[in-house]
Amino acid sequence: MTGNTNLFEALKTGDPAAFSQVYKTCYRSAASAVLNNGGTASDAEDLFQEALFVLVKNLQKPGFEIKAQVGTWLYSVVRNLWYKRLRDSGKELPVEDEKMKALADVPEENAIEIMENLREREAKYAHVIRAIEQTGEECREVILQAYYNEMPDDKIAEKLGYSYAFVRVKRHRCMGKLREILGI
Repeated sequence: MTGNTNLFEALKTGDPAAFSQVYKTCYRSAASAVLNNGGTASDAEDLFQEALFVLVKNLQKPGFEIKAQVGTWLYSVVRNLWYKRLRDSGKELPVEDEKMKALADVPEENAIEIMENLREREAKYAHVIRAIEQTGEECREVILQAYYNEMPDDKIAEKLGYSYAFVRVKRHRCMGKLREILGI
């Protein structure tokens, strides 16, 4: 089964291999929406089943289309179901950043796309952080001070006990090393 179309057709017909594929590729991510926000493994399983049921039911409606990846769509549905369950039970919702709160007023189709974009950016950010870690302790400190804290070279030199010229050269060399690790 390649591509969403084949997967969707197989899900509509109840093909066990399609359900197995969805579980293998999507469950862990979708379950994290519950597990990382105070839920149990049992809650995650129940809500994933419910989200999968919603997906199959929607696939059977004429004209229903998913513009996001299946995993992203399921993650979003599971997350929304979990938050609804928390609200209904009177429990406090997990603290979210402002970007996530803003999604509450966005139509579901756009929210799924925004979630997918956020996940992609998070993955790229994590990749860059791992690459920065590979540059070594000195480079990591200089890069983070210069680009994350937006500190000028003279302040970095003062903070780290180096000369201005050393920091300037070190920053350029470290960025070259980082570009090499990232392949850019």
